[in-house]
Amino acid sequence: MDAKECGLILGYAFIVVLFFYVIFKIAAPAKKREPFKARKSNDDDDNIMPKERLESYQRIASKRSDELNIGKHRATYQDTLAQLEDNVNLAMLQMVHEGGSDIPDDDKMDKIQKMQHFKSTLKGLDDF
Repeated sequence: MDAKECGLILGYAFIVVLFFYVIFKIAAPAKKREPFKARKSNDDDDNIMPKERLESYQRIASKRSDELNIGKHRATYQDTLAQLEDNVNLAMLQMVHEGGSDIPDDDKMDKIQKMQHFKSTLKGLDDF
C-alpha cells in the first residue's frame, strides 16, 4: 500500500465521518438552554416578563461585580500575582541552569527577556 492509497482511504474515511456528523447535527438539534430561570413553574421561559428578566440580569451583574471586587479580594489577587511572579522566576532560573556554564543562545535569551518583561508587567499589576 503506497502513500496515494493511504491518502485516498483517509480521505474517504474523513468524508464518511463528516457525513454522519452532519446527519446527527441536523437530526438531533441541540436543546435550547436558558441560563435564567426566574420562575419555577412549568411555563415556557419565553413568557418571562421583561421586568423579571431585567431583575435577573441585575442580580447576576451585582453578583459578578461583588466576586471581582478588588477592595474585597485584594489579598487573593496579591497572592495570585506573587505566585505568578515566583513561577516566572523559577522558569527563568531553569532556563539559565539548563544551559550549564555556556552562554545561552539567542532563542533562550529572547525567552528570558520576554519572561522579564512579563515579570515587570506583573509588578505593574500589583502596583495597580
